Amino acid sequence: MPHQIAATSQRLAAHPNHSAWVAASAGSGKTKVLTDRVLNLLLEGCPPERILCLTFTKAAAAEMANRVRMRLGEWAILPENDLRQTIEDLQGAPASSEKLERARTLFCLTLDTPDGLKIQTIHSFCQSLLKRFPLEAGLTPFFEVADDTEQHGLIKKASQIVLENPTLQVPLQELILRFSESTLEELNSFILQSRTSFETCVSQEIDETLQTINITKEGLLKSLITNIPEEELKKGIPLLEQGSPTDQERGKKLSLYFSLSENEKIQNYESYLIIFLTLQGEKRARLLTQKIALASPSLKDLLEDEALRLENWMERFNALEISIVSKAFLHYSLAFLEAYENLKKAQSLLDYDDLILKTVSLLKNPGCHWVLYKLDGGLDHILVDEAQDTNPAQWQVIRAIAEEFYANAAADQRNRTLFIVGDGKQSIYSFQGADPVVFTQMQHDLRTFAKNSGKKWEDIDLTVSFRSTPEVLATVDAVFSSSPLSSMPLQHLPFRKEAPGHVEIWPLLKEEEKNPLEPWQPPLVQHSPDSPQKRLAQLMAKTIQRWLSGFGPLSTPINPGDILILVRRRTAFVDTLIRALKDLNVPVAGIDRLWLLEGIAVQDLLKIAEFLLLPEDDLTLATVLKGPLFGLSEEDLFTLAHNRDNISLWQRLQRNKEFETVSSLLNDLLSRVDFLTPFALFSTILGPLEGRKKWHSRLGSEVLDSLDEFLNLCLVFQDKKTPSLQGFLHWVSQEIIELKRDLDQSNQVRVMTVHGSKGLQAPIVFLPDTTQPPHDVPPFEFHKQALLWLPPIVKDIPLTKMLKQGLRQKQQEEYLRLLYVALTRAEDALYICGWEANHQETWYDLVQQGLQKIGEEIEFDFSPHVKGIGWRLSSIKERDVPSPKAERSPPFLLPQWLKILPPLETAPKLLRPSENGEEEPFGPSPFGEFGTQRGVLIHKLLEILPNIKEETREKAARNFLEKERIPEDMAMGMIESVRRVFQAYPDLFSTPSQGEVPIMGKLGESLLSGQIDRLIINEDHILIVDYKTHINFPEKLDDIPKTYIKQMAIYQTALGQIYPQLPVSCGILWTQVPRLDILPNSLMKKFTPSIDENEGTAYTTESEAR
Repeated sequence: MPHQIAATSQRLAAHPNHSAWVAASAGSGKTKVLTDRVLNLLLEGCPPERILCLTFTKAAAAEMANRVRMRLGEWAILPENDLRQTIEDLQGAPASSEKLERARTLFCLTLDTPDGLKIQTIHSFCQSLLKRFPLEAGLTPFFEVADDTEQHGLIKKASQIVLENPTLQVPLQELILRFSESTLEELNSFILQSRTSFETCVSQEIDETLQTINITKEGLLKSLITNIPEEELKKGIPLLEQGSPTDQERGKKLSLYFSLSENEKIQNYESYLIIFLTLQGEKRARLLTQKIALASPSLKDLLEDEALRLENWMERFNALEISIVSKAFLHYSLAFLEAYENLKKAQSLLDYDDLILKTVSLLKNPGCHWVLYKLDGGLDHILVDEAQDTNPAQWQVIRAIAEEFYANAAADQRNRTLFIVGDGKQSIYSFQGADPVVFTQMQHDLRTFAKNSGKKWEDIDLTVSFRSTPEVLATVDAVFSSSPLSSMPLQHLPFRKEAPGHVEIWPLLKEEEKNPLEPWQPPLVQHSPDSPQKRLAQLMAKTIQRWLSGFGPLSTPINPGDILILVRRRTAFVDTLIRALKDLNVPVAGIDRLWLLEGIAVQDLLKIAEFLLLPEDDLTLATVLKGPLFGLSEEDLFTLAHNRDNISLWQRLQRNKEFETVSSLLNDLLSRVDFLTPFALFSTILGPLEGRKKWHSRLGSEVLDSLDEFLNLCLVFQDKKTPSLQGFLHWVSQEIIELKRDLDQSNQVRVMTVHGSKGLQAPIVFLPDTTQPPHDVPPFEFHKQALLWLPPIVKDIPLTKMLKQGLRQKQQEEYLRLLYVALTRAEDALYICGWEANHQETWYDLVQQGLQKIGEEIEFDFSPHVKGIGWRLSSIKERDVPSPKAERSPPFLLPQWLKILPPLETAPKLLRPSENGEEEPFGPSPFGEFGTQRGVLIHKLLEILPNIKEETREKAARNFLEKERIPEDMAMGMIESVRRVFQAYPDLFSTPSQGEVPIMGKLGESLLSGQIDRLIINEDHILIVDYKTHINFPEKLDDIPKTYIKQMAIYQTALGQIYPQLPVSCGILWTQVPRLDILPNSLMKKFTPSIDENEGTAYTTESEAR
């Protein structure tokens, strides 16, 4: 039955007499349908030049063109009966003699057609159209398309122009304070991708959207202060002072704030807000304890009303900041786009997006309607492949042509058709602008165009999968039954319904419990980190190794090329997995993309070039000598480098007869380097000097792609620049070159991203990266005609929360579609695994929920990696799927001493004064989880800022805290606290003092390891200062917590042993006030450590006898 359904659906889709929209599920044979459609059009008499087929990638275009040519070539030589049967199978009707005769001539006809069949990417089509009508499109006739390297260079230059623009320094300052350099570079890509949206975006729309017209920060702050019900709150302070410690603290803060002048209140407005609001700007859950609230309901209502007022004020304040940042980025973006366009225009360049946008502009220009007329006159049939990956601008090109198709359909008797094939479930390229909503809308619009013009239109679903086994397809359907990808439930029909299949989901690997090492343990044993990712990589590698040795899950032998490992992102796990496979000698092709200049072989070649330009650079020469070209050992390098007095390594090499061959070869290159182009130089190194062979031998076959691409890069440089070696090194150092590798042609285990696997398949598919869903949202988003900054959570307003929620919803939808693509790559067996993570609605969760409905629960034991419950759906007998943990016993008995654990070594007790292990004496920080980080960062500022000139300290502190992603309001409070410390105690940070001084020593039998916040060593005394960044602080010395005094006593004792001739004083600096408390010796003596060699006591408790 699936065979009949598939044949009927495919034949209907390939019929040439109607337009069609084909929804082709994964593995349903869409490429075959496209090919059949083209063949049918040709058989029915359509000239080859009047067919246009648009594909998403060059590889897809090449594959389809090859299929058509192959079929036409077969038709030219097939016996008559075989040809008759082939055409009958294609069209579902007996073939006439005229069709047989035409079929035999089509191969030559397509060869004789100028430019052949138009099977090309949409970018190629647009480029050819613009080349035909450059003046109408407003372009120079000799324009060129910038490749990725050239575009990257244009982006860098445009960004530099904007950053140096003096009129943009104010908006740039707003951006630089909030975004790192790498984030700004990423935003440049966002700007280019959204360039059409920027054309209609204006600053006024931002203010109108956020309701911030004519609102200033100063005005908001003034309204905040003037509207405080100060008198009423003052009346409630006595009641607060009678309440709990929390009420009393709130009353103290109110009293302190009301004692300030108006300007001081404005400067310290955050200290008022924190009384009523959380760090997220929301009203505190409780502003009064129940006792005070019952005693004074009016005070409770007053505080509640004030909190609500402040909450609303905070929303307006955040909206103003969002407006400022949004407008700053808009100014930057418009200036960047202008600079970018000017650079392209000066060089007569277009980028790939320009090809689409310029074509859309050309086709929509009423003054150039004759261009569309001429284009329409040369086309009768348009076919679009992978339509779900088409972005809105590309759809406009197709739509413009389609509208012209149907404009005069009633008067035009020609058979003209559209054929669109795609699958909304596989739309995974949102980063390139693809949008499933636009995809669905275009289906509706094109259907309407056809029906309104009286043309026949068919919506066809291809649901029979020729790729996967029933178990794999049942798993896909079960997974998406509760998380649907479309309005209709999934139902895949397997063509291979009798083929055995296998699906497994392994238990997640957990983080192992860490056994703390004994302090001061001698480094005799290597303790390598054993993360769950590493253990999963090892488990997968052992499993694959066992499969390749004949114990695989399939009935047929498994080759390395039968295994495809798919990940969502290229993370460190990919490198760990490849390393684990190579350790077990499993043939692995590496990752599907390489960054060319990060390759070791390319770096070796660049080092050779650097040496040829500057032979006196010893380190560069040493790197060259150690590389594969010469292969010197560490001992050889030592022989050359040792005892060479003041001569360079190159001079020593030339004088050493032992390495005469090496120096002779380098001298030969030096004598020729001024006369060779970069391509000729590196070709000589890789060819006659056997460099390619040597790098291949050391680094493996994957290095060959890098070397070939590097030589291509040399040719690109020579075509565009003066071919000097120095110029090449400078040029290549500015580039980021990504190399896409074709892994489908090698019999090796393939590791690639799901995006890279589109269109591929494999008998066995692994999905290990299943517990890491996307969670980041872009920093900017368009809302109607306004560009809005999406700030951190603490600065969110309802509108930005809504926009973020919408973006996350789109992310989750694409996350599901990506899972669909990943699952449907499997032909026979599918394995899902991963490691534990604190995320919900992950791929692992979804697959587990699906398999629980149709599979069986299995107890897996992959010791020592993981044990636990998993799920399996399989039509393969259990005995055919041996456990990957099974291993052969060693052919000899192990000696007994290998089974005996060595005795544990005892280590002395480690004393860390700052880790007292007791609860925080002042209770939890009002800053919540941020309190600890705040303290660490204030310590860091007090360490680094004294070494910076006073006038630049604030700027340096801002930059530092911005890199730590601290909100601006919190950062300014921290900077102000540090500034007050410097102002109050400048002597503490003068020349004789040192910050964050590590101290180690021995107190009795205990070992001390600590760090002194500030150490001042004068000629007549020593002062130890410890910072405390709490908001709360003791009023007098007797209230200082004992743990703090113990800490200082330990430091005092240790410093006393180092400097016995100098008195050592200790002080605690409360940064919030600021106030320095010098601890008297009478207090310190109570906590001086008892250095008892027999007992090894770290320190005593306070003794009443003393």
